[in-house]
Amino acid sequence: SHWQLNLMTSNLLTEQKSYWKSKLNGALPVLSLPKDYPLNTDFRTPKKDRYYNFYLQEELYFKIKQFTLKKKVSAFAFLIACFKVLLYRLTGEKDLIIGTPMANRNMEEVKDLIGFFVNTIMLRDNIDKDEPFQEFLKKVNITLVEGINNQSFPFENILEGINMARDNSTFPISSIFLIMSDFNSSYVERINDFTPKHGEILTEAKFDLEFTFKSFENGLSVQCIYNGKQFEKKTIAYWAENFKLIMNHVISRPYLNINEIEVFTSQIKKKPISLSDNSGVLFDVPTTNDSIVSKFENQVREFPNNIAIIQNDEHISYSALNEKANAFARRIVKKIGKNNNAIGLLIEHGANAVLGMLAVLKSGNFYVPLSPDYPQLKLENMVIDCNCCLILETSATTNLSQQILKKFNHISRINISNIPKQNNENLNLDIDISNPAYLLYTSGSTGKPKGIIQNHAGVLHYIRTYSNNLGITNKDKLSFLSNYIFDSAVQDVYGALLNG
Repeated sequence: SHWQLNLMTSNLLTEQKSYWKSKLNGALPVLSLPKDYPLNTDFRTPKKDRYYNFYLQEELYFKIKQFTLKKKVSAFAFLIACFKVLLYRLTGEKDLIIGTPMANRNMEEVKDLIGFFVNTIMLRDNIDKDEPFQEFLKKVNITLVEGINNQSFPFENILEGINMARDNSTFPISSIFLIMSDFNSSYVERINDFTPKHGEILTEAKFDLEFTFKSFENGLSVQCIYNGKQFEKKTIAYWAENFKLIMNHVISRPYLNINEIEVFTSQIKKKPISLSDNSGVLFDVPTTNDSIVSKFENQVREFPNNIAIIQNDEHISYSALNEKANAFARRIVKKIGKNNNAIGLLIEHGANAVLGMLAVLKSGNFYVPLSPDYPQLKLENMVIDCNCCLILETSATTNLSQQILKKFNHISRINISNIPKQNNENLNLDIDISNPAYLLYTSGSTGKPKGIIQNHAGVLHYIRTYSNNLGITNKDKLSFLSNYIFDSAVQDVYGALLNG
């Protein structure tokens, strides 16, 4: 069209051409990811391209929002930076390029036209192992902003002037793409099931790896479409877990140098871990007679001397944790009975929180996490909303508990800092798998916080999938990273305790 011809000879496009010529100058890197199958493998049964959907749960999702706001960078730049750290640690390549599509509707001539005007841009950054992550993030953000500002120059024209061997079997420059839906949109849709999902796609994948991020009210979904002729699904799942691990580390310690960020060992880097190499027994399908309590008590019988919790210098065995939980469960039953009542956990993050969860479940009731960091008014509203009839506290939260309960004389309190002198045998209650296990409240970012109940069956089905996908055995150790007020803590706590 006339406007396109004028655009190609305009000063704007001349400037953008100069930018891309400079940005993609010199010999371009060829990223060599560790593959499960060589490119020349002769498959008797052709491998299908596949997808792997996973999620950033609510706690991490809101941490990213707060972190990027504080650092004055976009959330997409943060995701790209973390992903490039993953690529660097996988390949050792310091010159990293990923692609992303742009809407390319920044020209007045196309804003009102119907049609598809997407253009591809390439985001190139150099990474230094001795560079702090927060400094690398700034560079990535600048690259992203520059790329957006120069998105109108056609990708096809960029290819004409680059120094790179052409390979028709793969996308030019980079076959790794990250795609971001509007991160800050006010999505009212919620993620109801955070279980990762695998499957085959009906068409051929355009790229070796393609990650698409989509915002929800309570988290971020990530769909990875990958080349099934090169990668196993367990490899992609493992990389995805490490991608999330990197995010958590750099948010809490952004000053870390790139080579200090916890991720793969050198052995894993060369050959992705086989998640099916499980020397233990697979986590069985839950039956109607199972509950979280019965599953945990089975582990106590099988591994009584195994360490269940390590906190600082304290090591708590399965048998010791079980006995403490039984003692407090009996106190709970004596105070309020065993009738699926809501019990608040006003406990700081750590071993006491786990003890409180188990004690409540063993008593035949369900727990409601009440973070001591919440404003008092919010805690009072949660106590009213869930019809809480008992609060478990510690010595550190006693004063806050007293302040909250001034208005609620009918609510009892139990301090779990001191173990009661009470029968510590199992209660052997008949707990139905459909009974509620816990009630978690949303952040309330879109209005009043909403309480969401999960039953024993839901927890066990999720932990079964989580455990079997990662091949967790009684020899493994899991980190309790997520605050127990968030759903993501479920896999940290029960992924460990229900596997010995």
